[in-house]
Amino acid sequence: DRSRMYGHGIMTLMFAEMMGQGLDDVMDEKIRTRVQRAVELIIRSQDVIKSEPNRGGWRYEPGSSDSDISVSVWQVMSLRAAKNAGLDVPKEAVEKAVAYIKRSYRSERNADGTPRDMEAAFSYEPYGGRQTFSTTAAGVLALQVCGDYQAHEVLGGSNYLLKSPPSPNEAWFFYGNYYYAQCMYQRGGDHAAIARE
Repeated sequence: DRSRMYGHGIMTLMFAEMMGQGLDDVMDEKIRTRVQRAVELIIRSQDVIKSEPNRGGWRYEPGSSDSDISVSVWQVMSLRAAKNAGLDVPKEAVEKAVAYIKRSYRSERNADGTPRDMEAAFSYEPYGGRQTFSTTAAGVLALQVCGDYQAHEVLGGSNYLLKSPPSPNEAWFFYGNYYYAQCMYQRGGDHAAIARE
């Protein structure tokens, strides 16, 4: 269906979370080997030659030269799960992903690179595209799973979500809520309280 990296990220996340839970040592080693190979594909796909705005992200095909936030969030979640399970995840891959995701935050920048708008959405692609609660929640969660919990973009995206909560009649409502519930819970305080409503 030409969306192989989307499914690849989801399956890698699932298998990474299964590590150590196999029926026996043979199954555990099989899962570990497959997750390591899946991580290697994620890294190779990230390293495809891309334009500056797309560098560090992922798209639907492993060889794609562009990127979007909906595919990228699954890759970073799977890389985090693999790292948590003890596999080698190159720090550079995470740093490139963070830079890509931050480029999708829709705010002009100050001279030091910080965003001017501390209540803005993330867009589907770094050079534009739809700006929804689902793309914003994906952007916030992606930065959080990369360990950048206090990034200006995390706070700004969370503030946007606080004032623009999801509505059941929105496109991608259920998909977006998967990210929304996690990212707002991790922010805590008023952000977590509104997500529980």
